[in-house]
Parts: sequence; structure tokens; C-alpha cells
Amino acid sequence: MYKRNRIAGLDVIRTAAVSLVIFDHCSFMFNPLQKLPVIGVVVLAFTTLNEIVGYFGVELFFVLSGFLISSILFSMLDESKSFKQIITVFLYSRWLRTLPNYFLFILINYLLFLGLNISLKFDFRFLLFLQNFLTPHPVFFKEAWSLSVEEWFYLLLVIFSSFLFVFLKVDKKHVLLISVCLFIITSLLIKGVFIYSNMNYHYGFDEYFRKIVVFRFDAVAIGVFGFWLSKYYLVWWNKFKELLFAAAIILIPVSFYFFFEIYKYDYKLYKQDNTIYFFTAEFYTLIWSFLILAMFPYFNSLLSFKSAKLNQFFEFFSKISYSLYLCNFPLLSVFKRTLFTETNSMTIALFNIVIYLSVLILLSFFLYSFYEKRFLVIRDKLLK
Repeated sequence: MYKRNRIAGLDVIRTAAVSLVIFDHCSFMFNPLQKLPVIGVVVLAFTTLNEIVGYFGVELFFVLSGFLISSILFSMLDESKSFKQIITVFLYSRWLRTLPNYFLFILINYLLFLGLNISLKFDFRFLLFLQNFLTPHPVFFKEAWSLSVEEWFYLLLVIFSSFLFVFLKVDKKHVLLISVCLFIITSLLIKGVFIYSNMNYHYGFDEYFRKIVVFRFDAVAIGVFGFWLSKYYLVWWNKFKELLFAAAIILIPVSFYFFFEIYKYDYKLYKQDNTIYFFTAEFYTLIWSFLILAMFPYFNSLLSFKSAKLNQFFEFFSKISYSLYLCNFPLLSVFKRTLFTETNSMTIALFNIVIYLSVLILLSFFLYSFYEKRFLVIRDKLLK
């Protein structure tokens, strides 16, 4: 048996999440493969649903991130620590993981824009993750929208939770539950008021309700709720894991189908029907978050595979997933202007796919090994 201190099931979720996002972005390369027997049907389905698949990948990231980060926060809610200590240690733990890569890729994307002769005035809101706090995300470094959602959620979560624990003396069990309820209700209220106040104009689902920070706190909060359930209702969490997993496997494709009906023809139904508009904008991402959470009892219990190679495979891609997420768009922009050949040939299409994915994985591995990992070592030394 392959011995390690990781949970294989959570590595699988992270690998699946980043794979879905990458596929969404490079799905155009797979179009010629639709002519293949059997596999072509799968390729056709995924290329048709590529944006929805990408949307779902990010939702996986949100729920997983909330699930993992709440375990860190929970361990820090200690009566011997002050309000300032809890916040400082938590933010050190979080920011030394995310900020070095984030600021590096602000620079990389800025240089890429200049190199491609794209006119750009630097937006200083990026330095504080404010670029999509209340408004749609700019075109520049567009994959950063999800990082803004997470960073603001964690900052507000640790401040609010620490205040409840230190000053109001709320016990750890109820600190997390109150925090989850606050974030979900607040997010839904803000969205609901915005939608109702602008019912005559149907704002875009992707650029507004999926990517604006104040509308998205509920998704990460569902992950925190999952950790809370696993901590305080572990017997029930494990008892129904197969049933919940089976329900999720059935209902997720159903949710894809209904969303596709809303999404197709440039969101025709979404734009024409007020009821569909309100329901989709207000609840659809929340429904996805709950369906994703239904899979977590099963995956969280999957501690390890019998095959050491399989464990190592998912661990590898889990570790470099953040680098993969950030490298993907800049590399794709360069690839499309240099090595990529638009074609109907399956052979050339396979060549494009293999070259692009190989370079992406290699770059992400080097970024993780020689840059990201160094900050993780510093973090671990500081937090000892």
C-alpha cells in the first residue's frame, strides 16, 4: 500500500476540476476528433458542453477549497490564541500559498499583452483582488476572477469567525455553522435584490452572476458546510456516502441538460423569460455546489488507491493544479499564435493536443517545483 498523508479522493477532485477548466479553454483543438468511432461521441458531447464543463470545474474548486480551508481555520480556533494571532496565522497560511503565483502571473499577463501589442492600462484593483468585487472582471488576466472570490471569502471568513469565537465566546461548532449561514444568505440576498431591481434587463450569467465576488460567497461556503458536517455528523456523513454519490452522479448530468437548454442559442431562454432568468441567476450555481458536496463523503473516505502509481498520478496533478490553472491561458494565447495549426485532420489535431498539454504540464511542474514550492517551505517554517 502506498503510504502518505493525503486523501486520494480529494486529489481526484482537484485533478478533475483543473482538467475540466483546461478542456473548456482548449476544446477547439478536439473538434476533428469527433469523427472517431465511439470516442467521437464523447468528444462531441464534451465540445458541445465545453463552457458548462468549465463552469462546473471552477465550482469543484470552490467547494473543495472551502472544505479544505475550514479544516485549517478550525484547528486555529484555540482559546489560547488571540483574535490577532488567529487571523495572522491563517492569512500567512493562505497567502504564502496563493499570492506569489498570483502576482507573478499579473506580471506575465501584462508582459504578454505588451508582447502581443494589445493596448493596456494597468488596473491597480488587481493588487487587492478588487477587479471583480462589484463589477464584471476585465479581459486582462481573466482567470483571476475565481481567485478574487476565494481570497475575499477567506479574509471575511477568518475575521468573522475569529470575532465570534474570541469576543462573543461562541463555540467552534456554531462558529462555522453561523458563518456558513451568513455567507449563503448574504450572497443570495445581494443577488436577489440586484436581479429584482434590474428585471427589465437580463444581465449576463457568466460575467455577472458567476464571476462577481459578492454574488459567489455561497459556493465556497458550501465547502465549509461540508467540513462542518464531516466534523460533527461523521456517522451520517459516512453512512450515506454511496447513496449521496449515486444521487450526484445521476443529478449532475440532469443539471447539465437543463442548463444547456437555458444556455443554448446565446442564452435565448435566459434572456426571454423572467422566471428562468431569476432562477438561473439566483440558484443554479448553488444547486451545483450542493450536488458537488454530495460527492464529498465518498471521495473524502477514499484515503488511498491500491495502486501506488494511481496515487502518485493524482497527487502529482493535485500539487501542480494551481500552476496549471494559471499557466493555461497565457500558454494557450502564445500557442495559438505560434505552433497551433487549425485543421480538420485528426493526426494534426492530436499533434496539437499532445504538444500543448505536454508543454503546459512541463511548465506547471517547473513553476511548482522551483517557485511555488519554495514559498510553501517558507510558510511551513514560519508556522512551526
